[in-house]
Amino acid sequence: MLHVVQVDNLNVRPLPRRQESQGRRTACSESSHPTAQDDGNRWSSPAYTTEDIPCPSYVIPMLSGVSCGVIEVGKVFENKLELKTKAHLYAMKQNFEFVVKKSDFVTEEDLFKYCFFSLGVSRRGFHTCRPVLCVDVTFLKTKYGGQMLCVVVLDANNHLYPVAFGIVDSENHDSWKYFMSKLKEAIGEVEDLAFVSDRHASITHALETIFPDAYHGACYHHISMNAVAKFKTGHCHVLMYNAAYAFRKSELRANFEKIKSKDPVIAQYLEGMGFDKWSCAYFPGNRYNIMTSNYVESFNNKTRDARSFPITTFVEFIRFTLQSWFCDRRETSEKTTTNLAPTYEKNLVDMAEKARFLIPYAIGRHEFHVLDGS
Repeated sequence: MLHVVQVDNLNVRPLPRRQESQGRRTACSESSHPTAQDDGNRWSSPAYTTEDIPCPSYVIPMLSGVSCGVIEVGKVFENKLELKTKAHLYAMKQNFEFVVKKSDFVTEEDLFKYCFFSLGVSRRGFHTCRPVLCVDVTFLKTKYGGQMLCVVVLDANNHLYPVAFGIVDSENHDSWKYFMSKLKEAIGEVEDLAFVSDRHASITHALETIFPDAYHGACYHHISMNAVAKFKTGHCHVLMYNAAYAFRKSELRANFEKIKSKDPVIAQYLEGMGFDKWSCAYFPGNRYNIMTSNYVESFNNKTRDARSFPITTFVEFIRFTLQSWFCDRRETSEKTTTNLAPTYEKNLVDMAEKARFLIPYAIGRHEFHVLDGS
């Protein structure tokens, strides 16, 4: 019985059967992998990793009197021949064929320019999360500069769930379009997809081009900080927060009227931006309670020291970090006995405890006047 095996970043899974071919098995990789380091952040040729072949992390036995040595999963080889030689010996012993694929990156004049990578587990898990992608960028600290583009969602327990990463030369129209096009290949078509980011023109342009049907909301935190910097005052900060996070339009309008009476200039600034961009009540899609892109900045803070590493080491740090997170969360979820995720179960219990002291008075069939019993 012939089965084709697809090698992903963190697991191996069977694919649909193909026609038998002399009892041999075939393996290929669909995942994008980091590339090899030539000098700092520069690449002069493609690199290949052992994640491209179905080779477990152990010592390969002697074959025809030749020691194959150790091939570790994730090891980066400087050239294709070196990888193919070791992999071919292992393939002969285990009786399968293999295909070596290059990493997904872009070069310019034989130097590295763009790179995109996304773990298979992140792509699959994304479809179980709220479809609101937080997008942001951070600077690399190597002598060659560069920036990392990052997309993060929140899982059911409100934990950070990174989906994809990009390494680019700078934040511009071309780099964001490249990143968004690769992101669309990774996650596919998603219904009611929404993005939250700052108001950078390149992000807006890329989303309008690559994700024309997706909703795009502005990060409330960036708008609030911009208002403070622009008007040199933060006296409307609380009212802006209440207006942005209000789920009902009537509640938003009530807070906005207070802003207008307190500072008409700030009110004009917010109104000119469009309520649909910064408020939950007027957002055309569903952004749930995800009003900022600060979640990406939280992840960027995790990589603060690693961003000074060489690119291959930095990418490996990200992979190891996500691998550790997902393993710990899996163990926690297996021990969970509540109906909801722990974070929301605790919130519900706290709300129920507070509700014990409230006194409802019926004023209609479905309406109540609630008083604080204390």
